[in-house]
Formats: sequence, C-alpha cells, structure tokens
Amino acid sequence: MMPESFVKSRKTMPAIIFILLILFFVSGCAGLSEETDNGFKSNTIPRMKDYAAQNQPVNPGIKPDYLKLAGDLVKRGFYDVALVQLEEAGKKNPKNVEIYYLMGVCKRENREYHEAAKDFHEAIRLNPEYAPAYDGLGLTCDLMGEREKAWTNYKKAISLNPARADFYNNLGFSEILGGRLKEAKLHLLKSVSLYPAYKKALNNLALCYAMMGEDEKAMAILKEISSPADACNNMGVIYQLKGDMEKAVAMYKKALKINPDMTKAGKNLKLINE
Repeated sequence: MMPESFVKSRKTMPAIIFILLILFFVSGCAGLSEETDNGFKSNTIPRMKDYAAQNQPVNPGIKPDYLKLAGDLVKRGFYDVALVQLEEAGKKNPKNVEIYYLMGVCKRENREYHEAAKDFHEAIRLNPEYAPAYDGLGLTCDLMGEREKAWTNYKKAISLNPARADFYNNLGFSEILGGRLKEAKLHLLKSVSLYPAYKKALNNLALCYAMMGEDEKAMAILKEISSPADACNNMGVIYQLKGDMEKAVAMYKKALKINPDMTKAGKNLKLINE
C-alpha cells in the first residue's frame, strides 16, 4: 500500500506525520481535508442482480451500455462491480481506450498498482494522445513511490491537455511530497487559475504556502474556502506536518472553541497528547 519513498523516510518522520501524509496522498491527491465529501463512498458492494434491476433498459431487447454503467459505478466507488461491467464492455469493443483507463482507475483504487499500471499503459498504446491515461499512470507511479516517473506522466498529460486543472493539481501535490515546493506552487497556481473554485487545488496551495513558511497566505486561503473551524483544524494539520506541535495544538483548540462538536479536531488533538 505504502509508496517506497514514504517507507524509506519513515525512520526520520514522526509516526503521526507519516500517517497524515499517507492519508492525504491516497485520497486522490486531495491534500488537506475538505468540508464535505466529494463523492459517494460505501463499504457495501451492491449485488449484481440488484444493480441490474435498477438499470434495466426499457426495451428488454436492448443490451445495457456496460461502459456507461461502469463509469457510473466508478464515480460511486464500486470498483469491483465496475470491473465486471468493463469486462463486458471489452467483449464488444476491445480497443476502446476508455475501458482500459477505467480498469486502471478501479485497480489503482483497489491498491493493485502494478495491474493498474498495465491497464494505463495499454490505454496509452491504443491512443498515445489520450491525456487522462498519463495522469492515471502518474498517480499510480506516485503510489508506488516512483516520483520521477509520476512527474513525467503528469507533464505528458498536461502537454496533451493543458486546460485540465486536475492535472496541474496532481503534479503540484506530488511535487510537495517530493520537496519541490517552488515548482509545486507554480503548478497549483496554474490549477487555480484554470478553475478558481477547485477546493482540492486551493487546499494543496495552502499546504504548499505553509511548507514554504508563508503561513499567513496559507491561512487566508483556508478561511476563504472553508468554515472558520475547518480552517483552524486544517492549519493545525499543517503545523503538525511541519513539526510545530505547539501551534498545531493551539489551532485544534481554536477549532474546538469555534465548534465544540468538531470530531476531527478533537481526534487530532487527542493524537498529539497521547
């Protein structure tokens, strides 16, 4: 599960900081926690017959659009079921690049990184101009600890489609993890310029500013995109990442003063005090 580069650095990294970085990373390069969830999550995998019953075509003679069904399942987080639909879609159109791309996404989310990489490579073989496959491969390489390969693939995705804010965000967050803060700042600013309301990129830009010692800029962004309590909690997480536990505690307490029922701030404070 853990990228090799993280494993190598764990000996010199406080346990809680290591865990927080992993949590940030495996959330899809989301960076800091956001106020609301971005998608449907569930631990309950629907039975195939139940899902099929809800999605029967009006005319029984018309076969379902397996690729469309798979895309919907991926968005909802049902990766195993989506893979079944993608296999059916592949029987009809084995050279559809989107099928292999979505297979890669599913396997990556199931932590089958090497298998996911194979699917992304196949998507690229079928269509070398398909930018999402390079971005998907970049994230997969990041999760395997292959940072340089990840950057190469993110940049290839950007070169093919420079209008995608998420590509710049993924590269920027990866560069933060790799210690390339100046480069990360530029890419995250570009992401935000393309999509000013992109909370993931704004969160990551705040993290980047804080890691560069520009705490006031970081806090200003957090206040702009989240509630006062969430802004204080996220700033506390950033201070924790930087190893400044005194300021982290102060921020968590401030978050709890604003919202005494804020569970995550309470848990973060408890972890520091243990």
